[in-house]
Amino acid sequence: DKIGQKKINFIEIGFDFYQNNSLNFLKKANKGLFIDSSEEKVIKLKSITKLFYPLKNIIVIKEYVNKDNLNSIIEKYFNKNQEIDFLSIDVDGNDYYLFEILKVNPKVICIEYNFRFGPDIKCSVPYDKNFVWETGSPYFGASLNSLCALAKRKGYFLIALESSCVNAFFIRSDLKDKFEIINNIKYFRTPKNVSDY
Repeated sequence: DKIGQKKINFIEIGFDFYQNNSLNFLKKANKGLFIDSSEEKVIKLKSITKLFYPLKNIIVIKEYVNKDNLNSIIEKYFNKNQEIDFLSIDVDGNDYYLFEILKVNPKVICIEYNFRFGPDIKCSVPYDKNFVWETGSPYFGASLNSLCALAKRKGYFLIALESSCVNAFFIRSDLKDKFEIINNIKYFRTPKNVSDY
């Protein structure tokens, strides 16, 4: 509401059909693009969106996103006149590098971070075009501090950290006066039950 959008254009890179960062936008969607490498997730989400939102322009595609194809995929589905309001990156591995080479400038970016790296260190797993996260492994993604430093270089500011200590939300610089900008070191938290992650 603070960015005044009645109709939302969004992109979600990495999702689960029953839980993702763009579900709340489906009713307000002008255009939405979901991308994931799992055929099962893509088939299920396509069925769900066709059933509940048959008149909405919701696109669900199977694609393994990497540095070589990220921008071309976005350009295929969104032209230069279609501003993206929300973009989520949750690929359990190369998140930092996708954010780094992202050409579009969404109003809000949500990106997964790895709380296990702690509040101070700036690091990411090395880029691997074929990286696949092993379920339960602590080896994935980037530290919050590294993502915040990258965001600042790209003109974005941290406005929220999800309570489950997984996702960070950034606002584009021209909209930052509408939000409270938070300090990632001060507000860093770890989940109460780390063993659940």
